[in-house]
Amino acid sequence: MADICKNYISQYSEIAIQMMMHMQPKEICALVGFCDEVKEMPMQTLVPAKVASKNVIPALELVEPIKKHEVPAKSDVYCEVCEFLVKEVTKLIDNNKTEKEILDAFDKMCSKLPKSLSEECQEVVDTYGSSILSILLEEVSPELVCSMLHLCSGTRLPALTVHVTQPKDG
Repeated sequence: MADICKNYISQYSEIAIQMMMHMQPKEICALVGFCDEVKEMPMQTLVPAKVASKNVIPALELVEPIKKHEVPAKSDVYCEVCEFLVKEVTKLIDNNKTEKEILDAFDKMCSKLPKSLSEECQEVVDTYGSSILSILLEEVSPELVCSMLHLCSGTRLPALTVHVTQPKDG
């Protein structure tokens, strides 16, 4: 755990110092709790940081999908199609198929569905295909993928299980 902490400090200390250089001394003292006269501090506006380091600790990056056509969120049809695609893709991943093979298979999957759903399926594939694959490759539970993409309502979410692993020293 100490190594993780040290990594974060080495990565973000420069950004923190830059932020403090633009603050008044009184604000810094209040922020760290040294000034009694200032009881409340307004929330700071968050701005995106640009980190030049290539050795950033990996985290799941949540990115908006590229939208060729807007797909109505939380529609039962799109939810069902998404869940179908996720189940099929999970099988392909388990069989060690390549990313290209999986993306090519998406189109074939839609043809398995009745004509009434194949158009919606193709729309989901075109809009969310690579996002579905990316999320699954990050070892996210297949049940959560469609909810993360806002294609299924949050009421269908199962309870989350958190797995904590100790970093290996060395």
